[in-house]
Amino acid sequence: MQPSLVVHLTLAWVCWTLTLAQSIPSSKALETVPIGCVSGKYFHDHIASGSGSLTPQPDRKNCKEQCYVTGFKYAYFRKQSKKCYCTSSDRQSPPAKQMVDGTDREGRCKDTHASIDYFQSQYKFDLCYDKVPGPTSRKKLVSSHEKCFDYCHGNGPDNDSWVVSVVPQKKEGKYLCKCFTSNAQGKGKHNCGPNDAFRYIH
Repeated sequence: MQPSLVVHLTLAWVCWTLTLAQSIPSSKALETVPIGCVSGKYFHDHIASGSGSLTPQPDRKNCKEQCYVTGFKYAYFRKQSKKCYCTSSDRQSPPAKQMVDGTDREGRCKDTHASIDYFQSQYKFDLCYDKVPGPTSRKKLVSSHEKCFDYCHGNGPDNDSWVVSVVPQKKEGKYLCKCFTSNAQGKGKHNCGPNDAFRYIH
């Protein structure tokens, strides 16, 4: 084969490879985010008795690592009893009426309560606010944070929201899911808890 032909074929292959790579959309890494706190009683009576994996862990960080590396979607951790529960069942994401107040705006919980982390969010957690005002592209009541993320993320750029607000509605036992195509800002500093807005961003 002539050298010039080899060069042409090589260049053609490189161009085809670059074109193919550009045509494949890059996948955004999924995030680990806090989604609230539940009471120790609810954790032991209704969560840890499920079909997931219950292990002793020294802290929340180790609990999250344990659940993540073993392929689960949720990590529950109660510091007082050092119990870590891993599950992938959305049915074990607690109803909004079971949410209790956290200790800060960053998703931390009291030692007697159990924290909840979710590993497959399309959004990063920002902070908790009194509210996230502004016009929404769509909103509805959902059974969990996971359902809200999927609802706001949608298919295609026209349905993909920049900001998501999740507010526990204790009376309804569900979460008010609000999707924003703009960079809607939170208003009012507040610890994460019932009726507070958990703000997530792309």
